Amino acid sequence: MFELSRRSLVTGAVALGIGAAGVASVAMPAAAQETTIRAVGGTTLERTRNGQVLTLRLLADTGTAHVTGVEAYGHTVTFVSRHLARTATGRPVVIHASGATWDAQRRAYTVGASVAEIRLHRFDWQPPSGTPAVAITITLDGSTVEAWPIIIGWSGPDHDAQREFAPAAVTSIRRGADYLETLIGGDGGMQVIHPTWPGDPQTDPQANADLAQLYTGMHRATGEAVFAERAHRTLEYLLAAQRVDGGFGFPWPFGADSAHYKFAGHYPDDPEHRTHPRGEPMAIITISSGLAFLDAYDHFGDPRYLDAVGRIVDYLLHSERGLQWLDAERTRASIPYCTTEPIDDAGHTSAEIYNIDGSSLSVISAYLQRRPNAGADRMGDAVATNLASLVEPDGSIVYGVANLGKPTGYGAAVARGLFDWARHRSRPDWNAAGSLIMGWAMQTDQPFRLAIEPLMTPMGAIDNTAHVQLNIDARVASQRPDGSWTGGTNTRTDVGNPKHMVLLLNQMSYRTPS
Repeated sequence: MFELSRRSLVTGAVALGIGAAGVASVAMPAAAQETTIRAVGGTTLERTRNGQVLTLRLLADTGTAHVTGVEAYGHTVTFVSRHLARTATGRPVVIHASGATWDAQRRAYTVGASVAEIRLHRFDWQPPSGTPAVAITITLDGSTVEAWPIIIGWSGPDHDAQREFAPAAVTSIRRGADYLETLIGGDGGMQVIHPTWPGDPQTDPQANADLAQLYTGMHRATGEAVFAERAHRTLEYLLAAQRVDGGFGFPWPFGADSAHYKFAGHYPDDPEHRTHPRGEPMAIITISSGLAFLDAYDHFGDPRYLDAVGRIVDYLLHSERGLQWLDAERTRASIPYCTTEPIDDAGHTSAEIYNIDGSSLSVISAYLQRRPNAGADRMGDAVATNLASLVEPDGSIVYGVANLGKPTGYGAAVARGLFDWARHRSRPDWNAAGSLIMGWAMQTDQPFRLAIEPLMTPMGAIDNTAHVQLNIDARVASQRPDGSWTGGTNTRTDVGNPKHMVLLLNQMSYRTPS
């Protein structure tokens, strides 16, 4: 099997965890070393009905750069004229470009501060199989830069090959589940240790939602009654924990001293301490619970689980803390992270945190496929319209209106929401916006691991076998002797790792041998 180069890999999976404090904060990546030119979203190698096309979408961070060719998939291609390049053996390659200027003296395309697109046609590139992306080298006038085109159109996920990695994952998941069972409390919920409140274990609904998905997925994969029993126990806890308004509360007090907003006006009931009380509903915890109930309804068929999702959708769209319109015409909307109180002097609220909007679309679209509602469709359209409008030409998207960092994992949550809503509403433009984000994430993380199929299949036929193996191998290797991953210091991580592997087992249709 093709093996990716050994480099620092960013997991990039859409985990609905939300930062060290479990609140509206995000650790931004360290500033990368300045480069002359970089590949951006939309950089792909695609096999179409009309042949293969290598598309390089490029942007110069400073000044201009001169692109003279590419080294890709075993071939060295040098630009000869505006529309012609040649391989080292003299084979012709057709070029079409937009946003770049041909420099005849340098025999190079000049790329500046706007995104340029250089497309190489009529050549058989023969990329490696089993991986969604590998590095290629873009040659410049005097230097080089790396790019990771997403490989589309050869084959979809090779589930037969992926199932070879499943036994190791199953063993690891069982060990993790046995460890997590030691944390179950009298109410049927798992006691959760959060690193921000290490001495205050609580039955956190978000971690318990992950636990429910872990056990539901393991029952799907193994058929063992013990996992069904554990899933139902955890789901009963979640049903009891749901608030009257449909939301789910954060079990710890959180505020300015725990990485939440520092603005006193955000806490009208406690401006001195600037803290939300225990049980304050939060969108991300509510969304996580919705995903668990949807999975459980599809597997077990209990209508109570779908009813619970209906209450969650009602909370996200219609409650006091639900959807907020962003324009008078009601064409754009956003769903708040927590309350609608201001977070700064400019009057921003906890709305327009875009991974919340994307994750909300995923839950709402799944629910509406089972119980249609035209009014909810229109509200979701407004959320998707706003998200798509915020995707920048390079495919990036900021964390939120008041936080302009661009973490790729949160961008992937936006892409997932756009993909899901595009499928629900038959909107290829929203699908294209999600694809652009995922391309940007791939170029930024070099590579972004495309293990979760809902993040890649909307882009076309992509084989992610290598990334599935990397994800499973990394998790198995980092598990501790007691079955945990953190030694009990962060229960969300200790449940998130086996849950993620269960999702991989389910998407490859793995079943334990009878």
